[in-house]
Amino acid sequence: MDILKELKERFSSVINSVQAHSSRRIYLGIDPARVGDVAGHLFGEAGFRFITASGVDLKDSVEVLYHFSDDTSGGVLTLRVSLDPVNPEVESLKEVIPRAEPAEQEIYELMGVSFRGNDTPGNLILGRGYRGRKFPLRKK
Repeated sequence: MDILKELKERFSSVINSVQAHSSRRIYLGIDPARVGDVAGHLFGEAGFRFITASGVDLKDSVEVLYHFSDDTSGGVLTLRVSLDPVNPEVESLKEVIPRAEPAEQEIYELMGVSFRGNDTPGNLILGRGYRGRKFPLRKK
């Protein structure tokens, strides 16, 4: 992907790792404090489409993955942030990508990841009566 060279030049201090599963499927490990800058660049300047966000509990960390599509090339670029498993928290992307809000709410509900700046009340998945703080997709 052409964007990879540009991102490495522009955000070299923010990118922790690069994994290319193929020429059209790339994962970038990003410093959680700067994920909004990189996502904003992809979405607002580079013309990538935000697909969704997902969460994974790896026991020693919780990851949030932000998936973007380059529809002209068919490539998919995923920004991966690794968070503290005890208090997983990262800045919300809803200011740079408004459609990120429901995905973040779902990840909070199922994984317990707090997205600073995303204060949308209510449950999307677990129903209105769910009052516990046991997050069903967490391993602990």
